[in-house]
Amino acid sequence: MRAHFHHTVSGHFRLEAVRPNGQRRLLAEFDNLITDWGLDRMGDNADWLTACHVGSGNTAPANGDTALVSHIATTSTVQSDTSGNAATAPYYAWRKRVYRFAAGAAAGNLAEVAIGLGTASGSYAFSRALIRDGMGDPTTITILADEILDVTYEFRFYAPEADATGSVTDPETLVDHNWTGRASSVTSAVLWEIGNNGRSMRYAGITSADARAFDGAIQAVTLAPSGVASNSSARTPAAYSNGNHYVDLELLFGLNQANFTPAGVGAVQFRLGIGTYQIGFDPKPLKTVDDELKVTARVSWSRRP
Repeated sequence: MRAHFHHTVSGHFRLEAVRPNGQRRLLAEFDNLITDWGLDRMGDNADWLTACHVGSGNTAPANGDTALVSHIATTSTVQSDTSGNAATAPYYAWRKRVYRFAAGAAAGNLAEVAIGLGTASGSYAFSRALIRDGMGDPTTITILADEILDVTYEFRFYAPEADATGSVTDPETLVDHNWTGRASSVTSAVLWEIGNNGRSMRYAGITSADARAFDGAIQAVTLAPSGVASNSSARTPAAYSNGNHYVDLELLFGLNQANFTPAGVGAVQFRLGIGTYQIGFDPKPLKTVDDELKVTARVSWSRRP
């Protein structure tokens, strides 16, 4: 079996100029394009929110972009950094960073903006957008020589909205076990979290409790499975390949894990990347000290429509 959990991602910009007397003026607010390079960077890196870039290029953003068209300035100064989770559906984890360009650093006429790595990497645009006016049309803004430019970027990672389902046959007992996969604990700021500079989608947690089996049932997306828990003995994310936009994970419950007699294994819960997931079984596999249980899952991501 391989339970597949698919997500969508999005980003939003807000640009403000700050005068020497502290007065602020809103320049523009608009959505972005997360590039193919950006989607790949999520696969195996935790650095894709490191820096902000501005430029004067007016070429429309394209999926294949890796940098600004006409770069003017870059900053990695983060004035504010907050994160959280949506409390109601559609559920998502978010991270909001305010990047600050020092007075005069971004002076001039600006038409494009990007988020990503520093320019020394060559390819750096996790996201790119043309600056747009209130009608959504491309526009140019002017930053004065004595003005600070603050660029707020909010990235959202949306939880799967529908269950994944399937069936697997136990090779020894030949019993068919129906399974249901869904997001878990989606309102938890700990279990659904985007790191300061991003997060690798191969991140599989740091404690044994990040991958567990339960003798109870799968629960709603805001909860964890019910019942007694047993930690897994191993969890191994597969290597990421550019262009795939997914990561596979194998959970192993060894001879001494998840032996819930006579209840059986009702569900498993695990972390992978930014989120946490649960898979329920019906009927429950009856695991003993003579058995190993392996569970495979896939987490994928794409631009939000």
